[in-house]
Amino acid sequence: MVPARDFSISFGDDRRYWKWSHAKETSDMMVEVAKLRGVCWLHMVGKFEMGRLTPGIKYEVVFVVMIKRYYSYGWWGVPISIKLTLPDGSTQEHTEDFAKKPRSEWFEIPVGEFIVDAKKGGPVEFTMYEHDSQWWKSGLVLKGAAIRPKF
Repeated sequence: MVPARDFSISFGDDRRYWKWSHAKETSDMMVEVAKLRGVCWLHMVGKFEMGRLTPGIKYEVVFVVMIKRYYSYGWWGVPISIKLTLPDGSTQEHTEDFAKKPRSEWFEIPVGEFIVDAKKGGPVEFTMYEHDSQWWKSGLVLKGAAIRPKF
């Protein structure tokens, strides 16, 4: 898991736009999360070194997020872009409709899949962004991104 704190988040250090807090992961463990107060320029990037993974295995990357039931807005009719960039420069990209996602519960947004090449290393980059609308968005909570084998 790549935690939210390890992401590069536009305006992430400005309390007017993002709030850092903790969420209960298990009965005795808390994780730091990023809570979106409000932005019109959404841009979050996480990275993970491919060399830390087992060669020849297929992996998937998913964002782990929540949209709060109350105080969330700006998601209707605004497609959110999801992008995976591999060390060789190849990309996988699609959009997600957050208006159709559950509220006040953690869910996963698939980013992409890849097979680790033993001869190639470098960072795998996963991005969530929306730059085109002028609509302000609020209520998103980022826990992080999971990188796991896909069977």
